[in-house]
Amino acid sequence: MIHTHDGRRGFARGPHAIYGLLVLGVSALGFALSASADSIAFCNGPFLHWFNVPQKGPLLIATVSLDVAAPSSVLVQFSAEAESGEQDDGCPCTLRAFLQEDNEKPIPVKRINIGSPFVTQVGKYEHDRQELTGSYVFLTDAGSHRFRLIVQQLDGTSRQLKIDYPNLQAIVFGSSSAAPAASQAKSCDMPNMDHWIDIEEKAVTPIESVTRDIATTSDVRVEFSAYAQAGEKDPGCPCTVQLFLQMDDNKPQPIKQLGLGSEPVPPGGKYDVSGSYLFPAVIGRHRFTLLAQQVVGKSHALQIDRPNLQVNLVPK
Repeated sequence: MIHTHDGRRGFARGPHAIYGLLVLGVSALGFALSASADSIAFCNGPFLHWFNVPQKGPLLIATVSLDVAAPSSVLVQFSAEAESGEQDDGCPCTLRAFLQEDNEKPIPVKRINIGSPFVTQVGKYEHDRQELTGSYVFLTDAGSHRFRLIVQQLDGTSRQLKIDYPNLQAIVFGSSSAAPAASQAKSCDMPNMDHWIDIEEKAVTPIESVTRDIATTSDVRVEFSAYAQAGEKDPGCPCTVQLFLQMDDNKPQPIKQLGLGSEPVPPGGKYDVSGSYLFPAVIGRHRFTLLAQQVVGKSHALQIDRPNLQVNLVPK
């Protein structure tokens, strides 16, 4: 059974599934090795969102979490695009990408050069854009594990470097004694993404969606956290935003109301908002969605920033 997490933000997506067999061919030795994936956790970074790379220090791009049923090999892979500024005086630059398991030392996986003056001055491109991809196989014990994608500027002093379109996957390939249905994708998190979702004036706006396969009739705890904000000097506020959690196409459950754009927090100030709900779920594939609706006010500048939605089974 394949367990997936949809980390795409801002749109409610339908169920996703990954089927098939991964075949590793070793033609020089005259044989092929094959293994089926027990579980997958993934984050898919949406378009038009980016991460600003600091001049110094590491930047966390994305995190995926897995419960591994038995000692296993976990293939962690990523893809992204690195971009320099139009007139970037701090480059040429060098970026390095790392993968990290739990709290172990990050492992350098890829290094690229970016921001060459030739690209913009001679090639006449607005930006230098370079592919940032890599993978690494971690040997893990049974239990909960977290895998992180980290990027750091090594050479250069640019303040305009960005990471676009990030995607991170962790795929479990267990031993012959592993129970595939017991390996579960738990969460996907992109805490430093510079992105937001506009809340329409009256319509219900999908914020984030997670799809899970449920192997036994269970209670499912769905939890969310995010930031909410009104526009600067927003004439359409004070406003009230209602947040909902929904399972499949059932009636959304109201979870929390939030006032925005009024004192004592000034317009433009961010509010930390979180909530949870326990859904009874039968065996099968289910989609859980965080929704928002402006129920009071006429603002066109309300936003939800950095949403994080997690789904966990509650043992009977």
